[in-house]
Amino acid sequence: MQVFEEYCATGTDGCPSEDTAVNRAEQRCNQKCPCNYNAAEDEVQDDHSNFNVHVSPRYHQSTNVKEDYATEIVWDRMKPLQRVSQAFGRTSSVICAVILLSFAVELASTAYHSLTYEKSGFEGSAEVQDYENRIENQIKVASEWDRTKYYWKNNLGVAGYRVLFTPWYAGVSSEVYQSYVGGMVNTYMYYENTLVPFRAAIETHGILEMTGFFIISAITARLAWNIWKGLAHLMMASTKKRKLKLKKYKVRIKEIFGDFLILASIGIFMIFLAAPVESYISPWVWGAFDVTPVLPYVFLAFVALFYITVFFVQFRGWEMMKRDAKKIRTDIKLLLKGKFVPTHLSLLMLILFTIPAIIVILM
Repeated sequence: MQVFEEYCATGTDGCPSEDTAVNRAEQRCNQKCPCNYNAAEDEVQDDHSNFNVHVSPRYHQSTNVKEDYATEIVWDRMKPLQRVSQAFGRTSSVICAVILLSFAVELASTAYHSLTYEKSGFEGSAEVQDYENRIENQIKVASEWDRTKYYWKNNLGVAGYRVLFTPWYAGVSSEVYQSYVGGMVNTYMYYENTLVPFRAAIETHGILEMTGFFIISAITARLAWNIWKGLAHLMMASTKKRKLKLKKYKVRIKEIFGDFLILASIGIFMIFLAAPVESYISPWVWGAFDVTPVLPYVFLAFVALFYITVFFVQFRGWEMMKRDAKKIRTDIKLLLKGKFVPTHLSLLMLILFTIPAIIVILM
C-alpha cells in the first residue's frame, strides 16, 4: 500500500506546509517520478497483523521524522488487480484456517457417521430422510433453470447471512455446521457406493461455490476480530485518548473495510457463478466420473493442488497462519497470567459465537 507523505515543503519560515506537502506528493504521483528522498519503507504491524492492515510510512532523508501532515492513500490510483491481491494476501491466513477447519469437520463427520451407523440405521435417520425428500421432491423433478434459481436462492441466502451477521462470527459457525452436514452426505454416498465420483462432481462447481464461502467466512471473521479488538482498545482508553486512537487507526479501518467489500463481493460472485454450473454441468460430470474410475481421483488431486498452490503458497497463507497461531498462543498465556490485551475480547467472542453451532451439531 502506497502512502504518499511529504515532510519538508519549506516556506519562507522554513516550516512544513500541509497544503504544499499534499500538492507536491500528488505531483510526484501524477508524473510517476521516482521519489527524490531515497525513502526507506518500514512495515508497521499491529498484533495479529494478518487480521489487520499494513502501513508503510516514508521518512525524510535528513530528519527521519514521520509525516504529521500529508498522508494520502491513493486507492483510486492503485491497480485493481494489485488491490485485490493485497486483500487476499492480508486475509490468506484466515482463508487457510477456514479451509483446514472445514476439511477437518467434514472428515470427522464422515468418519463418525460411517463408523457409528449401519447402512439401514443411517438411512432411517430423520436427517437422511429429510435429505432424500429434498433431493427427490425439489431437485430431481426440477428443470435445470429451476434448479439454478433454487441454488441461487439457497446459497446466496447463506452467503448473505454470513455477511449480515459478521460481528457474531456467523461465517465461522455456519461453515462448521455446513461441513458437518457435508460429512453426512458423504456417508450417504459411501453407502450408495459412489462417494469418490460424487465428491469429484461436487468439486466441479464447488471450486467456485466452496471457495466463495471460504473467502466470505474468512473476511467476515477477520473483520469481526478487528471490530471486537477495536472495541477493547476504546474501552481500555480514556475519553481523551479515544479520539487519538480513532485518528491513529483511521487508515487501518479504511483498509479492512475495503478488503471486506472486495473479498465479500468476489465470494458472492463466485457463488452466483457456481449455481448454473451445478445445474447444467455437475450432473453430466458425475455420470462421466461414475464410468471412469481413475478420473475422479485425478480431478480431486487437481482441486487439492489448486487450494494449496493459491492460498497456502502463492498468498503465503501457511506461513501467515503459523505466525498468527503463535501470537494467539502468546495471548492465551497472557490471559492465564491475568494480563488482558485487546485481542482477548476478539478470541472470547469467537469462542462464544461458535459454541451454538457445535451445540446444534451435538443435538
